[in-house]
Amino acid sequence: MKKEQNTSGKIIKMLLRGLGVIALLLILIPFIISLLLLINPIQNRVVDWASDYASEMVGSEIEVGSIYLIPFDHLELNDVFIGDVYSDTLLHVDELAVDVLGVNLDSSHINLGDISINDAVFKLLIKDGD
Repeated sequence: MKKEQNTSGKIIKMLLRGLGVIALLLILIPFIISLLLLINPIQNRVVDWASDYASEMVGSEIEVGSIYLIPFDHLELNDVFIGDVYSDTLLHVDELAVDVLGVNLDSSHINLGDISINDAVFKLLIKDGD
């Protein structure tokens, strides 16, 4: 009888330890990702991936030269290029800076503050028949 209680006690301890590790990982993983996103080369790699994905989604070229990100506070994009379907320049911005006021994960909304655009070129060409 005592041996059964001892075995069930060990099982409970193992389960609690496992749940503790899972809870710790759920807390640490977002924290580690946030810290990694503070590293400039990682930010730029994420932007390259996002640019490629966005280009595929819209069917035209989208490129971002570099990025500076402070998670949930400030985002700065440098050398932004958006091409049209004919690979001509639709938009080119040397610097685009955005202050983030808040992120609401429930409604998937991002509240933006100041938006600064420096040295922008916007060219909209409508060809005959389009």
